[in-house]
Amino acid sequence: MPPDMTKGGAPAKTRRPTSSTPTSANLSTNLTALPPDMALAVRLVAEIVTKAERDAQHAAAAWKAGYTAGFREGEDIGHSRAEHEMHDHWASIAAKVRDLGKPGSLTHAEFAARRIQPGGDAYLAAYQRRGGMDYTGGPVPWEPTKEEQGAA
Repeated sequence: MPPDMTKGGAPAKTRRPTSSTPTSANLSTNLTALPPDMALAVRLVAEIVTKAERDAQHAAAAWKAGYTAGFREGEDIGHSRAEHEMHDHWASIAAKVRDLGKPGSLTHAEFAARRIQPGGDAYLAAYQRRGGMDYTGGPVPWEPTKEEQGAA
């Protein structure tokens, strides 16, 4: 069985670095107390660790910058597309409204049906009470006269 596998076949847990794991901080110890070959090895390991830490920081910064730039670009494209879709939608609505105002677009019967349609039966009953005429403007008395109130 490979050394990285447990008895059940699952991979063994990876070990976390301990205080004895070389880092750039704990490798800069007093090298004069070590034999010359050991001091050289420790110095080389410290340089390798420092370079690896620096490379990891550069890679993380580059990834973050790339992700941020990509997100901004995608956001701009999304806003642009949404604005284009809204413009197309409102353009079709505006065309329908403009067409309604053109002479001959609807017959008088179609206009009357549309005028009555929103109010339903209540509007139609009030329309009939007024003698089939809508208010066309002009002065209207603020309060009804006594004859109109039926108190004469």
